[in-house]
Amino acid sequence: MAGYQGPTPLPNVTQEEYRPTDKRSERKKSGPVGKIISTIIAVLIIILFWAYLSSPLLSPFSTVHDSDGDGHADYYDNFPNDSNFWRHSLYNLSIDESSTQYSWILTVSLADGRAMKLSEIGILINDTEGHTILPFVVLSNLISDSNYNGITFVDSINGFFNSGDQFILDKSIYQSGSILRIIYAHTLYEAYSTTI
Repeated sequence: MAGYQGPTPLPNVTQEEYRPTDKRSERKKSGPVGKIISTIIAVLIIILFWAYLSSPLLSPFSTVHDSDGDGHADYYDNFPNDSNFWRHSLYNLSIDESSTQYSWILTVSLADGRAMKLSEIGILINDTEGHTILPFVVLSNLISDSNYNGITFVDSINGFFNSGDQFILDKSIYQSGSILRIIYAHTLYEAYSTTI
């Protein structure tokens, strides 16, 4: 058995060979790459979030979300859970006329029984020569005034344009031959017109 020779000497390490790890210098070397990766991740998160908000299937906003997938957002869709319909129709609208000594009374009739929100329908009235007597006004605004420029709108079913609603026109303002036009408020297309 060999005699004890003492502790094993450490290898001779020069100052150049031994350099403690400098974490700050490593960070500096990976800095540009790290920034690029962080930027890419941030951009992807923004894109995914935007896709979520603008998706008709996922968006929490009613002006974007489309429950029935018919291409019309729930906010504008009167039938949000039925893909066969998206808005009520006024194609079966007719107006019955009667009068008193002072007023023309126009009573609405909708053959299909469907109703539209008052905010979706507006009217305007022209005289016999085509000049505007009553500028375009939405029915929801008209109903808030009991007599707006000589016309009163009687809402038979609160908040909806439906059979039984009446337009009562003051004869001192609206002469025989005046034309009442019913307009879709969102598109400004004429749905119906009648001559008094």
